[in-house]
Amino acid sequence: MPTTDLKKSHDIIIIGGGPAGLTAARHASIAGADTVLFERDPVIGKPVRCGEGISERGLKSYISLNGPWIANRIKKVDMIAPDGSRASFESRYIGFILNREVFEQELAKKAEKLGAKIISKADVTGLYFDKKGKPSGVKLNYCGQEFIVKGSIIIGADGVESRVGRWAGINTTTKLKNMESAVQVVAEDIDVDPDICQFYFGNKIAPGGYLWIFPKSRSRANIGIGISGDRSIEMPAEDYLDKFMKEYFPDARITNRVAGGVPCNPRLKNIVKGNVILAGDAGHQVNPLTGAGIANALQAGKIAGETAAKAIESGEINYDILKKYPERWFRSRGRTHRSATNIKNYIHKISDKKLNDLAGLIRKLPENERSLLKLFLFVVKNKPELIIDAVKIFRKF
Repeated sequence: MPTTDLKKSHDIIIIGGGPAGLTAARHASIAGADTVLFERDPVIGKPVRCGEGISERGLKSYISLNGPWIANRIKKVDMIAPDGSRASFESRYIGFILNREVFEQELAKKAEKLGAKIISKADVTGLYFDKKGKPSGVKLNYCGQEFIVKGSIIIGADGVESRVGRWAGINTTTKLKNMESAVQVVAEDIDVDPDICQFYFGNKIAPGGYLWIFPKSRSRANIGIGISGDRSIEMPAEDYLDKFMKEYFPDARITNRVAGGVPCNPRLKNIVKGNVILAGDAGHQVNPLTGAGIANALQAGKIAGETAAKAIESGEINYDILKKYPERWFRSRGRTHRSATNIKNYIHKISDKKLNDLAGLIRKLPENERSLLKLFLFVVKNKPELIIDAVKIFRKF
């Protein structure tokens, strides 16, 4: 890996070698479709652009829970209120911190074993349209040369900045308030509890969002922040994170820093147009409440790959089948996505005082009675119409 066998045409072309694209390639290949995936970066899995956290439920259907792609297992979660008080509890399902690079390379191997071709250092520069104006392939810069590779169905899994969606005429714009500004560092030579994920809240630490510490070991962690895009105008997310690091980990050795946007908005109205479909961050299928995207990307990729392969079983595109992709996605995670949006819009308006009160209420519960669901039921107790949304979301944890 990667292969350099560049064919002139395929059943399915996938742009983007992240979790969504790699899983789409795997499941399209399982169904027998001739599938190629183009990734513009030199190596699958690099650079790592996320916190690398995922729940057991979100991971176990796609890969073994034992392997070098698992960096750490999480047993507890600490919520830290603005006044510094902590509410600790255990989730029903254990969480994991991934070695994202190893994880994605393993996903790539699984797809390749089933026949998918994965080609890195291949920059897709545009869609190729036939004489009737239908996308029938991609324009590709590969090894310094320009190519046209034809394909019956094109899956855009090229991240939040998805060019595929724009080229196809899909509206992927996001309001500033829904585009989380995120920055993360890898901090080493620190002292953290490897069993606990920590989340900090409050307008002074992470306005319109939260700050996280995801431990990979006792001395190493991903420490990052995501804040509402409109709040980052007042002060950049990076400044909030740097301020936090100086206060809590002044002697940390920073070995990596990444920044980007996370689309935490309501689901897109259209993620299919003709024979082009979007998956993962490209389709804004990130959990809008937490900003977590890996589990959703895996599920979206699976559905996209299966649906695309089914749509061309007869040799011609069955557009009625292709249109079922967003329907399947909505049944799988769409309702949760909608509920998460409602709760996010409410939580981001909660004052620091209410957050402190919330932490106090949680601490009054015996530890063995604490749960994520009860936490959010407390949050919405003054807005009863959101309780149903909370149940929909947290019954999945």
